Amino acid sequence: MAQKRMFSKAIINSDSFIEMPDSSQVLYFYLAMQADDDGFVDNWKSIMRMTGKKEDDLKILITKKFIIPFESGIVVIKHWRIHNYIQNDRYTETKYKQEKALLSLDENKAYVLQQGQCIQDGYNVDTQNKNKNQILDINNIYGQIEGQKEEWEGQFEEFYKKYPKKVKKQEVKKWFKKNKPSSELFSSIMGRLEQFRGSVDWLKDNGQYIPYPSTWLNQKRWEDEIITKVPLKSAFNQRNYDDLSYLYSNNIKE
Repeated sequence: MAQKRMFSKAIINSDSFIEMPDSSQVLYFYLAMQADDDGFVDNWKSIMRMTGKKEDDLKILITKKFIIPFESGIVVIKHWRIHNYIQNDRYTETKYKQEKALLSLDENKAYVLQQGQCIQDGYNVDTQNKNKNQILDINNIYGQIEGQKEEWEGQFEEFYKKYPKKVKKQEVKKWFKKNKPSSELFSSIMGRLEQFRGSVDWLKDNGQYIPYPSTWLNQKRWEDEIITKVPLKSAFNQRNYDDLSYLYSNNIKE
């Protein structure tokens, strides 16, 4: 088996790859480094334990279609032939010939399921014979993946629902997609948001001074000082405030 592995910039510099969490990207590199000469990996669980990666990292790679899983527990790097060209004198064919037989190459030399086969109920089903082939039932490994939201999507929805000013929704979504805050940071942001909702600046004049949510996020306004004490002036109408101006002359503060 060849001892060197290559990576195509066209794949690892793509938006789809870069938008994944760093942990998923690292797992992808380790899987590709451990793959056989046809791109198949049979020890992905060991690789995950060795690198400290989590189930969600593998889910993302499957959902984003950077790896193709099989029911036998084998996975294959979808873009393996784009990444690597191995000379015949160094090439050793994979021992997973049954899985390999289910694949073909598209015009870009990426692995795809052979024509006439489709994913149905988690399995690869021959559309003519209706025979189940050995494509991995994802649901049996790590639960439902199809339609599963990434963590940042849930965070975005929770934040936008809580934020009192509903404007520039797509800008807010872009922020969460780009930054993908950790659970700790998101918890901090939401805690501070709750405090700001009761602040003086956000409550006065029907929320006129509440910043756009995208501005609040981009400028890290959750780190700002929060004024929650109501000034003396707001406790009285303008006339009473003027009548009580003598309080200030006697150094009586709020």
